[in-house]
Amino acid sequence: MAITTKSDLIEYCLRQLGKPVVDINVDIDQVNDRVDEALEYFGQFHYDGIERVYLSHTVTQEDLNRSDSSSSHTASQDSVTANWTEKGNWLPVPDSVISIVNVYHPSTAFGSNWYNQAAMIQTGLLTLNSSDSIISMEMLSEKLDLLDGMLNTKPSIRFNHLASRIYFDDDWSEIFNEGDTMIIECYRKTDPSIAVKLYNDLFLKKYAAQLIKRQW
Repeated sequence: MAITTKSDLIEYCLRQLGKPVVDINVDIDQVNDRVDEALEYFGQFHYDGIERVYLSHTVTQEDLNRSDSSSSHTASQDSVTANWTEKGNWLPVPDSVISIVNVYHPSTAFGSNWYNQAAMIQTGLLTLNSSDSIISMEMLSEKLDLLDGMLNTKPSIRFNHLASRIYFDDDWSEIFNEGDTMIIECYRKTDPSIAVKLYNDLFLKKYAAQLIKRQW
């Protein structure tokens, strides 16, 4: 029988331990805690526990205003006090995101995205002919990447999934305008409410059962 819900997984694990023939002396709250622990472990370390996705965000004026604000922090040690300021140059991201690989944003010049390539072809800066060899195409692609790196601003980012914030350390006025759409390439935990097959994963079933057994 395919398991598609958390309650089904709990019943499966209890049957694995002997229910109803054997009395499993574990409180239901303890069982839920152990299954949640198994799901958390699955999301952290199993290759099917995460997925690569692209999330987009449209920059608002409120984002730009907050990037210019700052908060103060005071630290003291051995009668020495220091005041520190931290800029509000961050955006919240969903809690399910555990790592960010890259950030894509509107290019200012020779970006390697498709629309800037099309513009360069129309203006004659680049030429694409059906008779061109694969080597020529590869050299063209490398040229685009080189120009993109030389002429475009690449935002410096920091991210910690426990804080669920992505920081842009550059001056936002130089890389973003109101209405710009940024795209983050990231990895997030697989949502079991969508990927219901997750509950039927063999590793998860065995691991959850063993955690409940240890609790017992």
